[in-house]
Amino acid sequence: MSDTSARLGLPYIAPSQAQKHVTHNEALQRLDALTLLTLEAVEAIDPPVVPGQGALYALAATPQGDWAGQGGQLAYWTGTAWLFLPPSDGWHGWDKGAGVMRVYQGGAWQGSETNLQNVSGVGIGASFDAVNRLSVSAEATLLNHAGAGHQLKLNKAAATDTVSLLYQSDFAGHAEMGLTGDTDFHIRVSADGAAWSDALVVDTGTGLLSGDAVQATATDAGIGQVPRILAGRGIFGLGLAAQELSLAPGDDLDSLALTGIYRFAATTAGAPFAGNGVVMHLGQVAGAYVQQAQASDGTLWSRGMVGGVWGPWARNLTTLNAVGPVSQTAGVPSGAVIETASNGNGQYVRYADGTQQCFHSRNLFTSGPATWSFPAEFAAPPKVFGVAQQTTQALSFANEVAPTATQAQVSLRSSSDSRVGGMIDLMAIGRWYAAA
Repeated sequence: MSDTSARLGLPYIAPSQAQKHVTHNEALQRLDALTLLTLEAVEAIDPPVVPGQGALYALAATPQGDWAGQGGQLAYWTGTAWLFLPPSDGWHGWDKGAGVMRVYQGGAWQGSETNLQNVSGVGIGASFDAVNRLSVSAEATLLNHAGAGHQLKLNKAAATDTVSLLYQSDFAGHAEMGLTGDTDFHIRVSADGAAWSDALVVDTGTGLLSGDAVQATATDAGIGQVPRILAGRGIFGLGLAAQELSLAPGDDLDSLALTGIYRFAATTAGAPFAGNGVVMHLGQVAGAYVQQAQASDGTLWSRGMVGGVWGPWARNLTTLNAVGPVSQTAGVPSGAVIETASNGNGQYVRYADGTQQCFHSRNLFTSGPATWSFPAEFAAPPKVFGVAQQTTQALSFANEVAPTATQAQVSLRSSSDSRVGGMIDLMAIGRWYAAA
């Protein structure tokens, strides 16, 4: 039979032992020290100058002073001397200094699971394992705010790792959202829990969307896909960077088939003008489409397709182009509706249909005919008219010679056909480009 107890090492009183009270008192000291352990400090190195009666310390590996050579032991002050006792795995003690419960395990006093610090796992209505350290089996889990709000923080060690919320059915994953393999935000789905499809991916650098649920190109017409304009990329080219202005198919407005709004560049074929613009392409029936294009200056152009053949582009009348320089191409107006200006030779008005009017007021003399150079050239000799401003006598206007495209020679004549001086209002009417 051993002389001490198996667990606390309490000394036994031997048969016929003299001074039995010594052995008994030593056993009581050990029992007092080790029952309901209360540790003044853990990993203690230096003994206190004046230790309290019954003070108990868990010593560090290399303590100093009166504790030297007793590393890892429990030091108990008996009132007159230090009593050193070896701890055993599984002993619990209250750490007064840290205010936590500790358990002795593996040669060290570790945080006890009773204070929920550095616990190996928690199971609520279920059992945790090495992967699922927190396991909850319940109808619901409530995470409530303390103060103004509440954040659920999910962190990962490296960009290539995964941190996510995984949705399972019968423990097979079917939906997931989070940072899966990079730092972009993914929403992905799976039919079998093995093969996954990224439905939506949010680029953390730009905020733009991509993925199987987003239109990838201008001609992508997948059912159930989010239009690119809603995905922050711009549908059919809207909002794209300069390097993405090319149109499919063939960078040609004549070849567009899918209804939508497109951006085009100066090099785009089939455009109504050589410059950047936007075109709206609308389908009616097979082989019948309409297009409306807008230039950066706000001018609008329209055309239609009938029987698979595009008609010519026509510029729309707006407040921007009603008045301005008129122009024509092959007899088709291509500029403003009305052009008006003046110079030293008078005023003129040009119309988009080719009509031109010139006006002037001037003095005539009796010495000879006056030459009127038109303020704007005609395409052919115009008709020239004049009205005298004098009302005291009957006067007649005369073209001395046939007008040319640039000038006319005019005079006023009396009833006796003699030249008369005075003010006259002149008008010439003709065309600024030849009629088709």
